[in-house]
Amino acid sequence: MSGVLLRDIVDGLRVQPLRSLLAIAAVAVGAATASLLTTVLFSLENTSQRLIQELGANTVAVVADASTSNQGALGPSAPHSVSLAKQSLDQAHAGLLRANIPGVVVAAVARSRARTLGSDSSLQVVATDQFLAYVRDWEIVDGRFLDQGDLHAAARHAVLTERLATRWQWRVGHVVMLGDTPFLVVGIVRVQGGALAGQFGDPSVALGERLVFVPHTVSPDWEPTASAQGGRKRRAIDAVFLRSSVSTRDTEGPQRSSADLVASARNLLLQGLEQSPSVSFVTPSTLVSGIRRLQVALGGTIAIVSGLCLALGGTTLMSLMVSNIRERTSEIGLRKTLGATRGDVMIQFLAEAALLTLGGGLVGAAIARGLVPLLRRAVDLRIESVPASWLVPVAVSVLLGLIFTYAPARFASRIEPALALRAEGN
Repeated sequence: MSGVLLRDIVDGLRVQPLRSLLAIAAVAVGAATASLLTTVLFSLENTSQRLIQELGANTVAVVADASTSNQGALGPSAPHSVSLAKQSLDQAHAGLLRANIPGVVVAAVARSRARTLGSDSSLQVVATDQFLAYVRDWEIVDGRFLDQGDLHAAARHAVLTERLATRWQWRVGHVVMLGDTPFLVVGIVRVQGGALAGQFGDPSVALGERLVFVPHTVSPDWEPTASAQGGRKRRAIDAVFLRSSVSTRDTEGPQRSSADLVASARNLLLQGLEQSPSVSFVTPSTLVSGIRRLQVALGGTIAIVSGLCLALGGTTLMSLMVSNIRERTSEIGLRKTLGATRGDVMIQFLAEAALLTLGGGLVGAAIARGLVPLLRRAVDLRIESVPASWLVPVAVSVLLGLIFTYAPARFASRIEPALALRAEGN
C-alpha cells in the first residue's frame, strides 16, 4: 500500500511540475529567512550566556573611568555608567568595599605592560590579589593561584594564563622576566574572556586571555615610571570585582542581587573616603541589556517576515492542490470506484503537500547554511549554527503546508465516484 501511495504522490506532483517548483521555491524562501534569523537569535542567546558566565552571574565590576585609570580602561561605550567625583580608584577603595559589604568577595586589578627577555613584544601584566581567580570563577590548570603569603611577602611569583603559557611554552617552575625583574611561575589558570572582549570591549573587565598575574604588593619595576618614583607610589587600579559568596539565605538576609551590590558599592565610595573615585558599574544585566532588546526586535522580525514568506508558500501550495484536484477529478473517482476510502484520498493529497513543503524547507535550510559564513563577516557577532535553527523552520514549513492543504484535501476526499466519472465523460 505504501508503494502504491508513493507512486500516486509522485504522479500527482508530475502533473504540474512548474507549479510544484514554484511552491517549493516559495517555501524555500520562507524557510531560508527563518533559518537565518533563528540562527542569529540563538547566537545572541549564546552570546548573552557567555557574557554572564565570563563575568560571573553574581559578579559586579567597578571600573575606573578612562580619565583616572592607569591605562584608560573604560571607553565611551561602557554600559550604564555611573560617574562619581574625579579621583583614581586604588587599593584603599578596594579595602573599603571588602571591609563593609558582608558576604562579598572583592578582587582588584591594575593593568600594565612589560617587556620580557628575548622578545620585542610586551606582556600584559595584571597586579592583583589572591581572590581574583575565585571571583571570576577561573579554573586552575596547574600549580596554584596567588595566595596571602605571596601578597604579604611581596613575592616575585607569577601566574600565567593557559594560552600565554602554551604560546611561550612556559611551565610551573619556569622563570619569566618582566623587564629586568625575574618572576617564578607558580601556577597556570584558564581564563575565558572571548565574549567579553568581542562584545563589551573593555580590557579592564575582559582582561584578555594572554596575561601574567603578579601580587599587587610587588614593586612595578618593569614600568618606566616606577624606578623614577621609587616604585612605592600609591598605584591606581583599573577595576574592582565584587562577587556575592552567599548562595542561600543566611542570618543577614537573602543573597545580594547585582542591584544591591551596585547600591552598596556606590554609597561606600561616595561617603566612605574624603575623595571618591570616578567609576562605572558593570553587571550581568547591563552587559546583556542591549542584546536582550535586539532579541526582542529580532523575534518580532522572525515572526513577521518568515510568516509572510511561509504564508506565500502555503497559499501557492493550496492553489496548486486546488488546480490538481480539478484536473484529477476522474482519477479520484476511479480510485474510489476501485475501493479507495475518503481517508486514502485525503492522505494522498496531504502527503503530496508534506513532500513539497519538506523539499522547500530543506532547500531553504541548505541556502541559509551556505549564507552563514557571509553573515559572520557582515555582522560583528559570533554566529553559531545549531540544529534547532535548521530543524524548526523545516518543521514549521511542513506544518503550514498541511494546514493550507487540509481544506482542498478534504474536498477531494468527498468527491463522489459517479459524479467524477460523469464529469470525465462530459
